[in-house]
Amino acid sequence: MNSFEKKLWLAKSKLLFLLTPKENRVRLEIAVDGRQLTYLLVSLQALGYALHVVESPMLFRELFCLKTSTPIPFIFGGAERACDLVISDRYEVVERATKQGVRAILLDSDFFSEGRTESRMPYFMHPSVYHAGLHRLPTSPIEKERPVRIGFFGTRDATFYTENFHFPMMNREQILSYFLGEFGEKILEGCPPVSSWERQNIVTVVDERGGDRDRQAKTFLPQKEYLNALRACDFFLSPPGVSMPLSHNLAEGMAAGSIPILNSWEHFHPSLTHRVNCLTFTDEAGLKRVVEEALAMDAEKIRSMRRAVREYYDEYLAPAKWLGRFLSKHSQGGATLLVNAEEVSVVIDKESMLHNDLKSS
Repeated sequence: MNSFEKKLWLAKSKLLFLLTPKENRVRLEIAVDGRQLTYLLVSLQALGYALHVVESPMLFRELFCLKTSTPIPFIFGGAERACDLVISDRYEVVERATKQGVRAILLDSDFFSEGRTESRMPYFMHPSVYHAGLHRLPTSPIEKERPVRIGFFGTRDATFYTENFHFPMMNREQILSYFLGEFGEKILEGCPPVSSWERQNIVTVVDERGGDRDRQAKTFLPQKEYLNALRACDFFLSPPGVSMPLSHNLAEGMAAGSIPILNSWEHFHPSLTHRVNCLTFTDEAGLKRVVEEALAMDAEKIRSMRRAVREYYDEYLAPAKWLGRFLSKHSQGGATLLVNAEEVSVVIDKESMLHNDLKSS
């Protein structure tokens, strides 16, 4: 984008903001960076909001990345504009807005601490999926037979996925090491074109280099091909991410109508349900049991579970639905929304655990 095109984009965004009624404007004052911001912006756009972004280079960056796939009317900085909603991760901003009679939402990154009863923003796809508009890819019909029973497309690294993970559950490397070793004879490795796949028990595309790198470089699959690979699977194995139980491919796979096999079901809100919209395990024996169950499952049960997965995604993970429900519930005053700011949220949880351990000793 050259300078003229950028000026035109900014002018158009500002004009559309000014044409948006006050009740559909929201002021964003955000200090904590993170990939959760992309999902928040996409969700606000899905409900027809225009944004007054108080000086925030990270939000401007995201708006720029979304300008083609998900254009959002906005004004960046400048004098305060009349808005009926304020969203901020700074307590003083929310407190001030509430005292002025403006509805305000506090974004709190304390996502993993136990005992919190506030609403939680759902976990989300990788920002690059939203940037490219691929979150709108239609899922294949529920009744259509898929060529792959179980798929896994992602990274592994014994050090990277172990040293950074502190939750009391099997980490990614433990899951993949057992899964690939136990079911190796049933696995098709590599990445032929998805369109060429015939009936397979298990297909994996594993990048052994690990690390938090670009999606395409991670899996050897172009992004759209990766999403089509998920659409070709009845089930997908979804181990934890680098430092937390959730991983982007959970939302991506469920949007594709594929059934997750996972050990993090309780970190969904509401929780996923075993044999309804997922298969769950806690240890190696349980992982072996559910993989064998998936491989032997009859077509009608698979269709039923795929239908339940898609219903869950549409109701609780799709951008517009969750935010619309939250805003309807908190139509006045102030409210707190717990957000998964990934490493920031994990650090907060570690500090909370340390505090509780010291307190109990």
